Amino acid sequence: MQRTKSILLKLIFLLLTTAIMITNFYIMGNAERGVSAVNGQLDLSRYDFGKQGMLTLDGEWQFYHDRFIEPVKYSPALAADKPDVYITPPTLWNYYEINGKPIPGFGYGTYRTIVTGVEPGIPMAIKILPESTAYDLYIDGEKLADNGAVGKTQEHSAPGYHPNTAVFTPRSSEFVITIHVSNYVFARGGMWDAPTLGTQAQIEKLDRSLLIRDLFMCGCYFITFFMFLAIFINRPSNRSWLYFALLCVVTTSRILIYGSHLLTLWTENYRFITFLEYSTRLWYPVLLLLLLNSALTGKLPKKLSAGLTLFVSAATAMVAILPIHIYTHFAKAVMAYDFLIGLAMLVMMLWPGERFFPKNKDKLFFIYGIAAIFVSGLYDMFFASTAFFEMNPVGFFAALLAFAFILAITYTDALADCEQALGELEAESKRKLQTELKLLQSQIRPHFLYNALSAIANVCRKDGQKAEELILDLAYYMQTSFDFNSSEKLTTLENELEYIRKYVNIEKARFGDKVKYTEQIEVPLTTQLPRLIIEPLVENAIRHGILKKKGGGEVRLHVHEAPNGLCIEVTDDGIGMSREKLAEAFNEDSKSVGLKNIQDRLLRLNGEGITVESVQMEHTKVSFVLKGEN
Repeated sequence: MQRTKSILLKLIFLLLTTAIMITNFYIMGNAERGVSAVNGQLDLSRYDFGKQGMLTLDGEWQFYHDRFIEPVKYSPALAADKPDVYITPPTLWNYYEINGKPIPGFGYGTYRTIVTGVEPGIPMAIKILPESTAYDLYIDGEKLADNGAVGKTQEHSAPGYHPNTAVFTPRSSEFVITIHVSNYVFARGGMWDAPTLGTQAQIEKLDRSLLIRDLFMCGCYFITFFMFLAIFINRPSNRSWLYFALLCVVTTSRILIYGSHLLTLWTENYRFITFLEYSTRLWYPVLLLLLLNSALTGKLPKKLSAGLTLFVSAATAMVAILPIHIYTHFAKAVMAYDFLIGLAMLVMMLWPGERFFPKNKDKLFFIYGIAAIFVSGLYDMFFASTAFFEMNPVGFFAALLAFAFILAITYTDALADCEQALGELEAESKRKLQTELKLLQSQIRPHFLYNALSAIANVCRKDGQKAEELILDLAYYMQTSFDFNSSEKLTTLENELEYIRKYVNIEKARFGDKVKYTEQIEVPLTTQLPRLIIEPLVENAIRHGILKKKGGGEVRLHVHEAPNGLCIEVTDDGIGMSREKLAEAFNEDSKSVGLKNIQDRLLRLNGEGITVESVQMEHTKVSFVLKGEN
């Protein structure tokens, strides 16, 4: 039954995460890419935004290098204008040549496309993400959005990292989109994301969907981070929890700088955002590998893990120190690094046998998580033309859900094992307690029986009725002492007092007035307490206290309520004990009947044992408190 339940839960999880990934396309609006600009002209006469949805503008744009073409309204002459080159976003301008020379990363230029065939009078909107690394957006000569400061020199420009949504209403069936772009920070320049065109309602819905998605994911990662970090703090021996918590931080950082760009609500510091972009790319595969190795008890050499960690730490430090345009030259190398480590993890996980990872019933979920990240990364590299349609955040989300699910199952299994072990320990403790009780019951020495019978024999000559009472007392005492089969942990105070009185009566028959015993009971006789918890103390007080004193003495039993439980005090005015003798009384080889045994029982039941106060030749007081219900 438990196995069936586990399999069902795992199937439900796989279906749920797969549905999340598929639904992401629907939520984001699933922008069309079927209609594209050709030679800088986009004909929308056969395109229906109402039926086909938003349109990704990833066709051929006119590009003018080192020129800011004046933004103008549409005219037929624009179609005959010859640009320096046609560029297709999200391809950056570095990958194009003008007159046989590659376009350098630093510089400025103009992107332009002519849109025809639209229905005038309908509110439209265009969504544009941070381009590399500053831009001004114009529709029919009117500036509608900007990012950073566009300039012809490094001194007159500044990078920005802010997405924009520009709303406009075409007055005719044609309009011109002009974008001025400059870059003097990044290694590559140009439009690294294609803008998206749609109706005002469609773009506003897209913005809301992006915001809801990113807030939801960040909230999930935030809660998960603190939960797994708390588990690691309490159980630092298992580093899987730490690696998972750090993965939540890395993934959250990537969500904050993409999609709805939530990080821009706090800062638009370009250097910091670029640092996050590259450092998270460096750390994600290493943390993922460390998580797999720890969670699945992998066989990766420690030197390999340490070497990768050291390498990534050094690379992260370089990203923090070096100018942006230097380390961004290695963007392709970083992408290759992510791709190769992801591929290596998949190969190791799927490798037959146990060369890299031992057989594990949950291995499939880790394979699923890595595959989700790997496939979503490939999609973004080769198919996504704009960052807010990228699948990486969704792939990360599905993967971390898979890892969290497995780690949670592992944790609950560990808790179940602990509960089972605790149950077995409790059962063993009960068995041990019963054994100790039987041992205590068996500590009635033969010479006590001999002396008791001798005393009864002497009484028989003088008082037959008294002798009969003593025989009955001894019978009761012996029956209770040797009731080995009793499995009752508790008895009533009335039964315990009756047992004590029988013992005292026998001792009085032997020693006469040397033995005095009084009781002060201030609680109900039905009060429950452990069996044989008081009698051994009274017996010790008589045998080792008052009987060793010339003329004997008195033993007093006081039972009363205390603020924290039931207080029991046994006091005698016998010979008392020195500190050395008091220490010896709790030794295993002590002659005190059951004193050490009672101390152990009380420590196990209460957490606190016996308190002894003694003054030589004056008195001894033994007390303890039974906490709560016993």
